[in-house]
Amino acid sequence: MISIIRSAIGSLSTIGFLKFLKEHDFRVIGTDITDSAVGKFFVDAFYEVPRASEEKSVATRYREIVKKEHAQWIISGPEEEIAVLKQNEQYIETHVLHPPLETLRIITDKWRAFQYLAKNGFLMPQSYEGGEQEICPLQGKMILKPRRGRGSSGILVAENKEQLTHIQQAGLIHGEYIIQEFIEGEEWTVDTLHDLDGNLLNVVPRRRLKVDSGISIIGETVREEYLFELMMSISSLLNFVGGNCFQFIKDKSGRYYLTDINPRFGGGSILSLKASISFQQNLVRLFKGELRGSQPPSFDFDKLRMHRYYEEFYDKI
Repeated sequence: MISIIRSAIGSLSTIGFLKFLKEHDFRVIGTDITDSAVGKFFVDAFYEVPRASEEKSVATRYREIVKKEHAQWIISGPEEEIAVLKQNEQYIETHVLHPPLETLRIITDKWRAFQYLAKNGFLMPQSYEGGEQEICPLQGKMILKPRRGRGSSGILVAENKEQLTHIQQAGLIHGEYIIQEFIEGEEWTVDTLHDLDGNLLNVVPRRRLKVDSGISIIGETVREEYLFELMMSISSLLNFVGGNCFQFIKDKSGRYYLTDINPRFGGGSILSLKASISFQQNLVRLFKGELRGSQPPSFDFDKLRMHRYYEEFYDKI
C-alpha cells in the first residue's frame, strides 16, 4: 500500500483531501505542529512536528517519519514548511510533491512574484515595496500584504493615502510588505495539477462565492477559456509540480488580475478535484507512478457547487 504524508491536518479545509486519499486506498500519515489537530480522526497515523522555523528539526523529524512509515510522498500545507522540505528532499529520502526551489523562491515572495510576472506580461495589481511610500502614486483603496505569508494572515486595507500613513507610522504592519492597489471584483481560483516534469495535466477554475478566514466555504466550478490559456502560458514560464492554486480578481470589465500563487493544493481545491474525473485519475496515477510521458492537459470537469459546514468530534481527556 502506498503511504502519503499530509501535513497541517489541523486545517479544517484539509479534511476533504484526507477523505479523498482514503477513498482511493492510500495509507495516510498526518502531521501537525499541535497534538490537537482535528485531522487525527481521519488518518492512519499521526505525528507532531516542529514549526517550519526550526529547519534542522523539521528535516530530521520528517526523515524519521518517512523511514518508520515507509512513506513515498509528502504533501505539505504551509509555504514555509514546503520550502524546508524541498530544500531537504534528498536528506528526507522521499518525494515532496511541490514545485522546485527555483519556482518557490519567486512565487512565495509577493514582491519578487509581481516583478517577475508583470515583466512577462501577466496582469497584476500595481504593487510597490512597503518602504516606497514616497514614490507610490496610488491614491484610492490599497492592500498591505506581507511579502511572505499565506492566506489572509497579516493583510490590512487602507482606504486612502492618509490611512496608509497612519498604519505605517503606528507600526500596525510588521516586517517586509508590499502596497498593492485594491481591485474591486469577484474572487476566482484556478486549481492545476502538474506531473513531476512540470507538464500541465489539469486545469479547473472556480469562483469563490463565500469565504471565511481566507478559505472558500461556498464555491462553484466555471468554464473560462481565457483562464485555460493563461495557465498554459504560466506553466511554460515557471516549473510547477503537483497541485497548485492561482488566485485572481475579476474586475467589472472582465479582466483577470493575478493576485497570488500558492505552491500547494488550496483550501477549496477539493471542489476542483471532485468536479473532474480526469483530475482524480491523474493524481492517483501520479502517486502510483503510472504516468508515462507527456500528455495534453485536460480541461474537462463538471459544473459543481460546494457547500462547507463544521462537524464536531469528541475524545476523552
